[in-house]
Amino acid sequence: MSDPTRVRQGGTPPTPLAPGLSPSAQQRARQIVEAAARVMARKGFAGTTMKDIAAEAGITAGLIHYYFDSKEDLLAAVIATLCTQMRTESEAAFAASRGAAPIARAWAVLQATKGQFRRSDQQRLFVEAITLALRDPRMREQVAQLYEDLLDSSTAMVEELATQVPTPPPVPLRDFAAVIVAALDGMALQKLLDPERDEDALYNALGFLLMSSLAASYAVAGLPVPSLEELAAVISGEPGEAQP
Repeated sequence: MSDPTRVRQGGTPPTPLAPGLSPSAQQRARQIVEAAARVMARKGFAGTTMKDIAAEAGITAGLIHYYFDSKEDLLAAVIATLCTQMRTESEAAFAASRGAAPIARAWAVLQATKGQFRRSDQQRLFVEAITLALRDPRMREQVAQLYEDLLDSSTAMVEELATQVPTPPPVPLRDFAAVIVAALDGMALQKLLDPERDEDALYNALGFLLMSSLAASYAVAGLPVPSLEELAAVISGEPGEAQP
């Protein structure tokens, strides 16, 4: 049975914080989503059943269907919750870096995403959601919206950095942000395929590319450019961050 108070418009992913739910219903939905996240992390999406989730949550499977029509809906809600967490952590790291040099701020955000990158179970769920989206139009719409939300957040940070450097990137800033998001996705996929892959090395390489693009802004404006040693100091976390 579906909950008539739920609000689903335009394929927006069902989440435990949907505005149509009462506070008590939101709490129950969060309980279900958290249980689903734990079970799917252990067993994968394909290996998880609604009975598994119900057992984890300590409720009946029928009650799950009161809030979520399908296992795919639950996966979308899990991914939406993880995306919110990712945005919150990245935005907090960026806000905390205000006053630092632009290249140090870019590195601070990458460091925040690295913590998320290490959660291989979560990364696997993202890949499974994308795989489902390739063959399910409704799931595709939901996942696409989540990416738009992540891209909105990334673009806002790129736009703020662009105001701190003398010469903004010569490409649309949303496209610049989209490439960063795509690079992070690709790194996560590499790590899933090869668990021995050194994520620190991947992040250092991406950080060097991003900081180099910011440093080039100073060169274009004829201003002093942070040296390779200064960039390396930011990456290694040594004192004396690059200026300006």
